[in-house]
Amino acid sequence: MRVAWLVAAVVMVVTLAVYLPTLANGFVDFDDQTNITENPYFRGLGPAHLAWMFTHIDGLYIPLTWLSFALDHQVWGMEPFGYHLTNLLLHVANAVLFYWLCVRLYVLARPGGRSGDIGARGWLYVAAAVAAGLFALHPLRVESVAWVTERRDVLSGLLVLLTLRAYLAVHGRPTTTDPGAVGSPAFAAGALVLFALSLLAKSVGMSLVIVLVVLDVYPLRRLPGRPSLWMRRAYRGVWIEKLPFLVLGLFAAVVAGMAQRAGGALYSFEEYPLSGRIGQVFWALAFYLWKMVAPLELSPLYPIPVGWQLLRLDVLAAAIIVLGLSGALIAGRRRWPAGLAAWVCFLAFLAPLVGLAQSGPHIAADRNTYLAMLGWAATAGGGLLALARWEQAGSVPTGRARLALVAAVAVLSVFAVLTWRQIGMWGDSIVLWNTAVAANPSCYICHNNLGNAYLRAERNDEAAPHFEAALRMQPGDADGRANLGNVALRAGRVDDARRYFEAALALEPDHSVSLTNLGRILIDEERPEEAISYLEHALRVDPVNGEGHANLGLALMGLGRLDEAEPHMREAVRILPDEGSWNNLAILELELGRVEQAVADFERAIDVAPDFQESHYNLGLALRRLERDADAEAAFRRAVAIDDGYVRAHASLAGLLLETGRRDEGLRRAEMAADDGGAEAIGSLILAAMADGRHGDAVTLLRLVHRRDPADDEVTSLLVWVLATAPDSAVRDGAEAVTLAEAVMARTSAPTADLLDNVAAAYAEVGRFDEAVAHAERARALAEEEGNAEFASEVAARVESYRGGAAHRAE
Repeated sequence: MRVAWLVAAVVMVVTLAVYLPTLANGFVDFDDQTNITENPYFRGLGPAHLAWMFTHIDGLYIPLTWLSFALDHQVWGMEPFGYHLTNLLLHVANAVLFYWLCVRLYVLARPGGRSGDIGARGWLYVAAAVAAGLFALHPLRVESVAWVTERRDVLSGLLVLLTLRAYLAVHGRPTTTDPGAVGSPAFAAGALVLFALSLLAKSVGMSLVIVLVVLDVYPLRRLPGRPSLWMRRAYRGVWIEKLPFLVLGLFAAVVAGMAQRAGGALYSFEEYPLSGRIGQVFWALAFYLWKMVAPLELSPLYPIPVGWQLLRLDVLAAAIIVLGLSGALIAGRRRWPAGLAAWVCFLAFLAPLVGLAQSGPHIAADRNTYLAMLGWAATAGGGLLALARWEQAGSVPTGRARLALVAAVAVLSVFAVLTWRQIGMWGDSIVLWNTAVAANPSCYICHNNLGNAYLRAERNDEAAPHFEAALRMQPGDADGRANLGNVALRAGRVDDARRYFEAALALEPDHSVSLTNLGRILIDEERPEEAISYLEHALRVDPVNGEGHANLGLALMGLGRLDEAEPHMREAVRILPDEGSWNNLAILELELGRVEQAVADFERAIDVAPDFQESHYNLGLALRRLERDADAEAAFRRAVAIDDGYVRAHASLAGLLLETGRRDEGLRRAEMAADDGGAEAIGSLILAAMADGRHGDAVTLLRLVHRRDPADDEVTSLLVWVLATAPDSAVRDGAEAVTLAEAVMARTSAPTADLLDNVAAAYAEVGRFDEAVAHAERARALAEEEGNAEFASEVAARVESYRGGAAHRAE
């Protein structure tokens, strides 16, 4: 027994080592975004979360899998490491469990159920380890282990293996070599419960009842080898005990069909005729057999070829292989019962997955072999054990078993290397979909997905060719047009983006992505009322649309409807808790006066993305509201350190420095802002300086902008005012003010009341009071015509001062 546990430990360690690189992988753009990163419903264990998990049937009914994700989220949040760790540990557990299952099967397969001297020499455990290795280390397993979304495979696989182990514990003959051979009838109920739980993780095991019948024939021998004898009274109990498994399997099949139909994935017979489905069955079975032997050029997606039909050479060849193999195994069942048993188990586990009830655009998938390969792996290990037995009996030359073991280890080593390489493919969305495109250049979905991966990586130029290729292959695809719209939008080609999104809506009026992006375009064009209708439509189609909620919140904020915006901003954070969502929510809270909460949420945005400069800048603004100037300065400095061309951050930092007396650096920062943004960039600094009575700073800043754009009459007019009215005589310069004022008047055909008032102040400063009164009177009259009585009154007071020979001084 010590040898048995030692070999089990080797199986565990090797499996763990080979799949360890999965822990460095992230989430990928292949349903992980839909199921994990943009799905708020599993992120908790409260009544609402649990209700969603157990009632959600959009695509698949997998409440136990959702529960496992919820537990991951409690521990790891949205850190992918934890989700991959769970997948890895489940697969390692499956490898070890399958090892013990094979030990039990090999013992049961011997006449009398005894391990004899083979077990004593260790071949029993070595053979079981080889079988476990063929299952666990095969590259076809990678998709189920390295892809977080496929947690359902490894979890349901664990429960199916436990079901089989419990079934053998009930119906297998007791042995002394198998430590798990309990033989208790209580395991019958346990097997049924475990089977039910497996169906709640994924319904792929719905046909397990067929596998149980196979086990009853071989190796349990509870049913005779001739099916014609199965209906005899003596075997009635065997069939009665299968009824609960059959009922559960049928119920799972019905629920799975409902879920696939609800998710829009189930093809109708009009879309995909029966002849094509029959052809797919033969092709897929032959494909899986070949990939088990030669697991090369694996892909995350094998799409149904365009023009797929039954009468194709590859389909006919596959049919010959499948039917020929079936016939040969049936004919040789007496000499090699394990071969037929493995074949039937293979067919049983694949039956729901090979196209008769087609769901999705794929003709095959690596993940579908997770359970289907168990029988073949067990048979291979059993072959090694049989060879060792024959060698001991003298039927074959000595050393053949060891030679076969060396060959098996070599095969396992090759598989381990291929698996290690395959894991790397799943660590990066770009590598993943480049692999898929290389394997099938005519896969339009693969091109679309690769384009989206490039887009998420902000490699827009590389994304566009793949979207264009996808559209050439599938001209009626709304997603392809919307994807090109995203490229155009990222490149600033708004009109092109609008055309693409509108074209997508013409093909699919409920296309959520296009509706969301058109709404965003309208927000940027300051047309929030029009944006709202698009965004509300997008959310009716897809309520779990984080970007849609965020954009609707922004549109409502633009209309001043802050209370209505808040639920959408919070929903955006719940669905998509990225830096943008937290930043938007914090901006709303700042608008609502919740400054402390805004600071906390800006900090959350920074925690998610430390280099998101916008959140650092906004955090600085919020901290200034709290008069935490030192912290605000640090935030502004971090923003400009991330992006030296960030004009608003330079301007805000300049303003803080000027207000706190650090004039040299403040003016230097202001000059940097003006270089990139002109008057608009530092306009708030000028107004703040004037409001604080820092007229010298105001003049310096105004001259800075004026030098860059002497034709900006608004800036020139304001500079005239400060030069003419500043209380500090060191700041005032009447002569310069008059020169600037006359230059503006010379090129202005219709001067404003503000400009006339500023010109009047300049004339008064140099003692030309008659001209000052004349311009001020014109300013007062124009203000009255415009209905600005308060300003007219202020100008009238200045007129009286000028008539009295006194220039105006600003407060």
